[in-house]
Amino acid sequence: ASGNLGFATGRKMWYISRKTANISDRRFSRPVRPGNRKRRRIMPWRGRHGIKTGEKLYHIWEEVCAMRMRKKKNLAPRMEACAGCLIRDPFAMRGSWRTLMPDARELRVELGCGKGRFTADTAAAEPDVLLIAVEKVPDAMVVAMERVTEAGLKNVFFVDGDAALLPDMFAPGEVDRLYINFCDPWPKSNQKKRRLTHGNFLRLYRQVLAEGGQIHFKTDNDKLFAWSLEEIPRFGFRLSEVTTDLHRDGPVGVMTDYERKFFSEGKNINRCVAAMVPWEEPAEPEDAEDAGA
Repeated sequence: ASGNLGFATGRKMWYISRKTANISDRRFSRPVRPGNRKRRRIMPWRGRHGIKTGEKLYHIWEEVCAMRMRKKKNLAPRMEACAGCLIRDPFAMRGSWRTLMPDARELRVELGCGKGRFTADTAAAEPDVLLIAVEKVPDAMVVAMERVTEAGLKNVFFVDGDAALLPDMFAPGEVDRLYINFCDPWPKSNQKKRRLTHGNFLRLYRQVLAEGGQIHFKTDNDKLFAWSLEEIPRFGFRLSEVTTDLHRDGPVGVMTDYERKFFSEGKNINRCVAAMVPWEEPAEPEDAEDAGA
């Protein structure tokens, strides 16, 4: 990792983990190779929380950006004041999230809760649902936590973490529904793998969703939505409730802060529901040499 990121070359990657989020240091199992000045490549390391050889440091870069956003001096006391709804070690909760609310009808996960208007309003509207909000920008998440605490809601908890680690936080079949609201569209063609509706993420969602579990996806970005409508069914999800103008005839459902703003400006909102169905990943094509053998 280069000095441009704020830490010296060769320093262990757990430094990033500790400074960006309260996530287990198990995420990184080996240090960066000393002297390696290629900022977006790393040496091989292994383990459930590691990264495959040669993968770009997308989520690490995002966490570094989140670290830089932690400028509020009162962030720590504000977080501590809402500690009752914060899950400090989500990895330890894997397979036992329902112990937080044993009588919950469903367990739902929101990816990127932001400042939490959707989170708080959804939890208030469905008090029999256990809602886990995942957000990796603490300055935004603390506002959501304060909203929930002030409303006295007991069915929503927060995780300072990343969508890429969902299978390490949730057991197979543990989640009934995922919410993806107004995620970053990553518009460039070489950024497709960062989109939360990319096949790599869809495979992760399949690992935690129950059979028939759903993804509720909303975005204001028309190009991202059109691309997602092609991508999602390729990975074993059946689309329904597809619309490119959700609020055409008036407000529908719970809105996020962004959504309220877009609605007031007359911007169309895209939405769809994707239900997980039985699916087997196609076998990778054989190499030309193997085919000729």
